[in-house]
Order: sequence, then structure tokens, then C-alpha cells
Amino acid sequence: MMKKLLVVLLFTLGSSLITICKAQYTVLHNFNDTAGIDPIGSLIISGNKLYGMTPNGGPTNNGCVFCIDTNGNTFTDIFNFNWSNGSAPANSLTLIGSKLYGTTRDGGSYGFGCIFSLDDNGGGYSDMSDFNVSKGSEPYSNLTSLGGKFYGMTRYGGYNGDGCIFSIDTNGGGDRDLFDFSPITGQNPISGSLIFYNGSLFGMTTFGGTNGKGCVFSIDTSGSKFTDLFDFDGSNGKYPVSTLVLFRGSLYGMTSIGGLYGDGVIFKLHTNSVEGINELTLNKGGNVKVFPNPSNGLFQLQANSKQLMTNSSIEVYNMLGEKIYSKQFFPQGSIRTTLNSQLSIDISNNANGIYLYRVTSNSGELMGEGKLIIQR
Repeated sequence: MMKKLLVVLLFTLGSSLITICKAQYTVLHNFNDTAGIDPIGSLIISGNKLYGMTPNGGPTNNGCVFCIDTNGNTFTDIFNFNWSNGSAPANSLTLIGSKLYGTTRDGGSYGFGCIFSLDDNGGGYSDMSDFNVSKGSEPYSNLTSLGGKFYGMTRYGGYNGDGCIFSIDTNGGGDRDLFDFSPITGQNPISGSLIFYNGSLFGMTTFGGTNGKGCVFSIDTSGSKFTDLFDFDGSNGKYPVSTLVLFRGSLYGMTSIGGLYGDGVIFKLHTNSVEGINELTLNKGGNVKVFPNPSNGLFQLQANSKQLMTNSSIEVYNMLGEKIYSKQFFPQGSIRTTLNSQLSIDISNNANGIYLYRVTSNSGELMGEGKLIIQR
């Protein structure tokens, strides 16, 4: 009798728990033509607000930028595209401070998409750069923010018409076509974004490469060194449309189809070891020692350069190129004259993995860079 009661009790308790979990699901907003439809990309969060984009809908059916409170109480269409200022955004926003940045797939001055910035309240719209086929068209990837620049990819355009990798200053100047894809080096990156690791950008193309089924590549931030790291052949997957993930020196990703059953694969691609990177030699002389590295997220940076101590700052980025931490090496008003001084860095609220730190001068010049490894 006791066993039966226990079974009934456990069954009842389990059913109650399942009901509670289901009750936690809440629809915060239902899209409609008036304020955008068919959302693509991911939400980003700032404070208690979520931001995103829709490629369609809005007053002129060219898409919109929206924000919504995390409790769902207030949904606001903060900006509407109208073709001349861009159309059909097909990726996610990037937030730096109080500014939103993104790309549109179509529209702009030439009809091939644009890069834009927008205040997080919907004001201050700026068309930072317009694609025009020769320097790329139809950007699908997110913008990767790194050291005062954005990096991204276009699906088409460029010298060969197969897409390109571009960069632009976060203030809207200095836009460059860094690299033009071709059937040999890879073609038409669809979705997916660039990630940064060990001085290079990593990404995938959906088509092209040795077998015409896509490839994994790396390129340095100047665009001068491109490497085809791996070519898909169908049996190991083909036509990737996702973003790579870096963990402990290996790249992870997915292909949309191919593999044993023809329905796609999850893969792992080894890179060079990242262990033991504990000292950074600066471009301007001196060095920075990091210890312990790996650590649980608490690091000490020790400098032996007077120039570093009085005229620089430290920035830390994740593998998506998002800045997660910054600090002046020594705050203004406390200039040191002795060498071998230390700075504490606390990024322990971030996940295990590899992070890049960059040492930049107050004028924005890169003085050097290295890696921080969180390993608990």
C-alpha cells in the first residue's frame, strides 16, 4: 500500500512540475504588418530591453528595428526602413554603448544594402556606408566589432561577384574590401558571422572551395593573409550557413546538409594549441605578463613599460568580437614612475573559453594583443 501511495505521489509531483514548467512560457509580442513581420536573426539585450529587426513589414514593408521590455509590457517600433535608408535586414544588431549597428540586405543609395547606426531610442540614424556590387552586396552576416572596426561578409559582389570580406571604422570611415571570394577560395557566405582568434578572423563560405561545397577559412585583420583551412566534400558535410564557435583551441560548427545521412553534421576542426600564452611583447617595446593563465576569470597583468603605464588601456573581447571589458591601464591622476606594476582584470562572470585582450594607446593605436583563458 505504501509503495502504491509513493508511486502516486511521485507521479502527481512530476505532473505538477511539468505543468509549472509549461506555465513559464509567455508570448511577449505577436508581430504584424504594422510593426514588422518575419523576424530573422537574434535578439540582443541591454538593461531590461531586447532589440531586434524584421526584414519585412512596417509602413513601407522594408522592415524595422524594434525594442521590447523583457517583461513584454512595452513593444516599440523604433525605426522603419524605407529602401532609401536600407531594406530587408537579415541578421542581428550590434550594440556599443547607446548605439545600435547593423546591415540591410537591400536598399540604400545603390540598392545593394548598407551599414547603418542608430541610437537605441530610434533617433540619430546614419547610413555609414552603401554597398555597390564592386565592394560587395547583400550582407547576411552580423557585424563583428573589434578594436574600433567592424568586420563582415557579403553574399555577392566584390571583384569576382562571389562575395567579399569588408571592414569599416565604427565611426563610419575607412570602409575597405579586404578580400574577394572566388570559386577556389569559397563563395557566397550565407548567414554566419566572423569570429576573432589569435590575430585572425575565422568564418565559412556556403559554396566554393576545392569541392564546391563550402569551406572554413581564416584571414588576418589587414586582409593580406587568407588561408583555406578545410574544404567540405559532402561526406563530411556541405553548405554551412552557421557561425563557428571556438572552445579550447578547436573550432565547432554545423553544415546544413551532407554527412552520413545527408541531413547535415556537427563538426570539430582543430587549430593550433593556445596553452602557455602568458607573455605579450608590445609593438612599442616592453611587455605585459599575464598570470595565472588559464584562470577562473581573475587575471593579473604586469607591465614593464612606462609608456604602457601612462598612455594605454586594456580591452577584452570574446570570440564573437564583442568587447566585454575595458579599463585604462592606470587611471588618470595616478601615473606611476616605477616599472613592473600590476593591473587586476576580472572577467569571471563570463563562460569558460578563450578571450582576446588588446593593449591600445589613448589615440587608438594597437600596441599589442594576447589571449586570456578562463578554465574552471
